[in-house]
Amino acid sequence: MDTLLTVLHEPDIKTIGCLIFLDLVLGVAAAIKEQKYEWQKLGQFLLTNVLPYIMVYTAIKLVAFEMPEWEAARLVVLGAIVLALAGSIAQDAKRLGLNIPIPGV
Repeated sequence: MDTLLTVLHEPDIKTIGCLIFLDLVLGVAAAIKEQKYEWQKLGQFLLTNVLPYIMVYTAIKLVAFEMPEWEAARLVVLGAIVLALAGSIAQDAKRLGLNIPIPGV
């Protein structure tokens, strides 16, 4: 249990959490602007976008914590999650009329 608590307080977990929050806020704002907001979709977003990212990254982080040879895999997973969230944030920002250039997205 102490290992899990240690892992959850790491900066990379907090970064993922902040990106998810930003994605959520921008997505809701864009849906409201487009008059397409539905409360039911918030639950779907949490189950399909938030939970998998957090579960997968926490799992790989715990494995890498116990077995350092998995550190490269952890970094790959972290990079994939950050890129996916950055792409979603950029799309939501574009729907709001903001232009956030993200190279490669």
